[in-house]
Amino acid sequence: MKAKPQGRFNWNRGIGIYEMLGGVLGFLLTVYILFTKLPGMMGEVPEAGLKLFLVVISVFALAGYGLTFFAGWSLWKGMKRGIPLSLAAQAIQIPQFSLGGLSYLFMAGLQLSVFMGEEGMSFATYLGSRWNIYISFEGYVTGVGFNLVAIAIFIYLYRQFKKA
Repeated sequence: MKAKPQGRFNWNRGIGIYEMLGGVLGFLLTVYILFTKLPGMMGEVPEAGLKLFLVVISVFALAGYGLTFFAGWSLWKGMKRGIPLSLAAQAIQIPQFSLGGLSYLFMAGLQLSVFMGEEGMSFATYLGSRWNIYISFEGYVTGVGFNLVAIAIFIYLYRQFKKA
């Protein structure tokens, strides 16, 4: 077996560590919200169906962060499934939108995004993990955006996937 050249950065392992950190942070923050903030909000939510909806949305966020962590771990360990899982983890972080009262944002790590809405084009940066799925029946903003960091990682991983 040949030894790897010293001093050369392994991007797959680096992305794996990045995804593991983002996944753990997002998972912990979502669990914190689920057990500390959500019970207080439940008293303000009048209908049982909406309460269930809030819990379901939180479970989807936990699943997204679980996927992100597992993808990163698999990529870091050099497993064959690492790249496809990481492609999925990055794909759910690319779109950001607010259309017709429904908004979506999911990120685990770093956000550098461009958003085009009614107010024009805007840029945002964020370090950490956050998510937002919001439904409104009145006074909603319309726009669409993309996380440029997730796009760059997705392109890199897709090229690695095609080589394999």
